[in-house]
Amino acid sequence: MVPQYFPVDEQHPCEPQDEYGLSKLLAELACKSYSQAYGIRTLCLRINHNWYLDREGASQSVQSGWARGLTIEQLWTQRYLRTIRDGEQHWPVPGPPSPRNNLWAVTDARDAAQAFRLAVEDQQLLHEVFCINGDDTCSLVANPILIANHYPNVASRAPIEGYASLVSHQRATHLLGFRPRYSWRQSDFWEWATQQEQRERSA
Repeated sequence: MVPQYFPVDEQHPCEPQDEYGLSKLLAELACKSYSQAYGIRTLCLRINHNWYLDREGASQSVQSGWARGLTIEQLWTQRYLRTIRDGEQHWPVPGPPSPRNNLWAVTDARDAAQAFRLAVEDQQLLHEVFCINGDDTCSLVANPILIANHYPNVASRAPIEGYASLVSHQRATHLLGFRPRYSWRQSDFWEWATQQEQRERSA
C-alpha cells in the first residue's frame, strides 16, 4: 500500500486491502447514508494503532479485552517493543498490520477515549469521518530517513520533520477540539523499555 501523499488525511482515497478494511469503509458509507436520509448524527473515528502506555491503562488491558491473560511486560514486549525495535523485521504473519502498513501511526488509549468523548458530546456535526492518532510516529527512525527508505516517491503536502505523524488529525482538532496529550516517548512504557535496553547491554 503506497499513499498518494503525506500526511494522509480524510480526503485521501480509501483503497481497502482486506475484508477488515473494507468493512470499515462500508460502515462509514452506511453511516453517511443514514445521516443524509434520516438526520441521524454519525461521527466515525478512525483510531490508529491504540497503545496502552501507562501502567494503569495497561493493567486494565491485560485484565480484559484482547490482551487478557498477558502481563503488562508481555503486552509491551510483544506489541510495542517489537514495533519500535524491529520495524518490518520478523513481523508475524498472520497478525496485526505491520508498522509500515500503519504508516507508523500510534494513539495513546487515553487520547482515543478523549476523541470518543468529544464525538459523543458534539451537538453540531451531522456526519464526519476523523483520523484519530497521536502527534508522533512509533518509529525510532526520523521521518526524512523513514520516508526515503520506504516511500521515496510520495510527495509531502506539509512539513513532516522529525518524528511527526504521517497521518493528520487536524480535521478532528479543528472540528472536534481533539488534541493528543500523550506520547509513547514520554510514558511508563518508554521508561520500562529504556530500562530493558540498559539491562540487556549490561548482561
